[in-house]
Amino acid sequence: MAFNHFFKFLLEHEPRHYPISSSVIGWAFLGFVLSLITLPINIFLGGAFAIIAILLILLPQVVGHFRARKAIQRVPYELEETWQLVRWMAIRRELNHRTHPALRELLEEIASIRKTTLEALSSNTWRTRAKTPEGAKAVNDIESVLREALYDSIYIGRHLFRGKGQREATFLKRCADPEFGRHSLESIRQIRDELRLLCDSTLAAGEMSDLRMNLLKDRMQALVDAEREIEEESNFDPAD
Repeated sequence: MAFNHFFKFLLEHEPRHYPISSSVIGWAFLGFVLSLITLPINIFLGGAFAIIAILLILLPQVVGHFRARKAIQRVPYELEETWQLVRWMAIRRELNHRTHPALRELLEEIASIRKTTLEALSSNTWRTRAKTPEGAKAVNDIESVLREALYDSIYIGRHLFRGKGQREATFLKRCADPEFGRHSLESIRQIRDELRLLCDSTLAAGEMSDLRMNLLKDRMQALVDAEREIEEESNFDPAD
């Protein structure tokens, strides 16, 4: 299974580029033209037109830059080293064959479940519920749990990526050993299974049932508890 949904999850952490609109380019061009026309007549007026044209070009980029920095997700501190490795592999288009096959399948599956759950939260029922403080908190909590599930899965499986300088033949040989990464993969499967239940509960809770909302809260808490236990157990020797 190749990465698709997981790759899109990675892109959520990349800065977004805001292109300059054609209208802004048009006004900036007009400013430069007026500047050239008025400079021989009035240097101050011509300079003012030039400055306005420059600001029209630069300001959207500056605003877009800060908007992008604010919009992108930030990974947990303990994950940064592994995240940079995963990002490096993705940029080089080597993420698929540098990831343990079983881990690749699990990460893609978890990312797919996350996508399905987020789509459920976009339904009219959930949008109506999110207008209340309790509903808005439920949506934010679910989104956070979904994100943390992927962070935890990457962290737990951090030694199942072929890093820089590691020989491909050696890595493939290790991946062929059923004991390599067995404990980590079992932990990530547990996260996936809990996430499936959370997804099902989110879909069911879309029918505005208090009983189903309570079930959703139970599912969410169960996933949080499971992730906490697994994370505590994940501080083992990376050799597994």
